[in-house]
Amino acid sequence: MVVLYSENFFPTKTSLGLCSLTINTTLTFSHQGVPQHQVFISFQGQDIRHGFIAYLQAGLKESGINFFIDVENLTGRGNIDHLFMEVGESRIALVVFTEKYLSSAWCLEELVEINKCMKMNSLKAIPIFFNVNPRDVIREDQLVENWGITDARINRWKEALNSVGMLQGLVSEHQK
Repeated sequence: MVVLYSENFFPTKTSLGLCSLTINTTLTFSHQGVPQHQVFISFQGQDIRHGFIAYLQAGLKESGINFFIDVENLTGRGNIDHLFMEVGESRIALVVFTEKYLSSAWCLEELVEINKCMKMNSLKAIPIFFNVNPRDVIREDQLVENWGITDARINRWKEALNSVGMLQGLVSEHQK
């Protein structure tokens, strides 16, 4: 079951006990005539790649929605500039927050880029809180615990987490 999450932390259950994510967007084409990605999926973890993410991909594909998911840089050691380009060419970013999301510098840098594109009004972000409490995602102590108080990236990450994490999104009901 999924509940709707809003900025004031008062979730409301959907009437059917489940949620169908509807994305209305126009398919656009790049200069080369190749469709741009309508949806960029940001997530961390093998634990959800073959479960929730696989179902999400199948649903988007079945609906004819063009999406990008990083399958080449699973270790976070590839070229992040390529991912930034993919974020910039997308119209919607689905940010799947999990317990491990805040422990990935790669994901947090993606989130900073998503936030930057949101500020330029070129991208809409939809947070999905998968088995995590939305309040826990935006807590600064989580970042400090994972990265240390002196990490120069903390402020950038905190701003992006507060911006995206406070948006209306989806929350799994099975929170820890």
